[in-house]
Formats: sequence, structure tokens, C-alpha cells
Amino acid sequence: MLAQAGRPIGWRLHQTEEEVEAKEKKLVLNPNVDEVRNILIQDMLYSSGLEKLAFIDGVGETRADEFRDSLGGTRYQTDGLRVVLFLTTRPLSLSDTEVLDWHPALELREADVVREIENDGK
Repeated sequence: MLAQAGRPIGWRLHQTEEEVEAKEKKLVLNPNVDEVRNILIQDMLYSSGLEKLAFIDGVGETRADEFRDSLGGTRYQTDGLRVVLFLTTRPLSLSDTEVLDWHPALELREADVVREIENDGK
């Protein structure tokens, strides 16, 4: 399964069929790509449909003053990580979901927070 955070442009309730079809063909990337990724992970966890998950390197992290541009022209910032989800056909509890250590995503975030706190104190 491959998922991307997209949405139709300019959706309105009163449109002709031609307008709807034209807009459905053009999707825009949601600029909150990391938030959408995390919401997808949470949804899969709470629906008991996730056996394992892991983070891997993606496009690379953007700095606070830096943006990336998607092919559709949307500007976004990202932590640069992608998630790999292993779906299950039988329901699993949260405690049964295995988090694989392919990329130390949480450790890196903790190190960033510690550096930020140390820099603020100077």
C-alpha cells in the first residue's frame, strides 16, 4: 500500500459533473505531510490493523527556514522520514504492534530537543 497526503482543489457542493471530474484529476499535497503521516499511523494502530511499523529515510529533513516544493507546487516542511506499515488481517492490540528499529526516529527527536534546550540556556 502506498499513501500520499492529497486533497481535491477548490471543492464546492454545487458543481457541474465536468468541474468535479477536472478537480478530482488534480490533487494538491497537504503541506502538513508529517502530521498526516502520523494521523495515518494512529488510525491504523487504533483500528487494530497494524502488525509492525518502522521509519525509514525519505527525502531528508528541512530546516526551520527551508521549504520543499512538490510537483503540484505545494510548499511543505518535513522531518524527512517515511513510515513502513505491515498490515494484519486479524485484529491486534496496541501492545502487540511491533515497532521495528530501522531508523532511530525517536532517539533523534530526543537529541534535537536536548540540543534546543541547551542552546536556549546559553
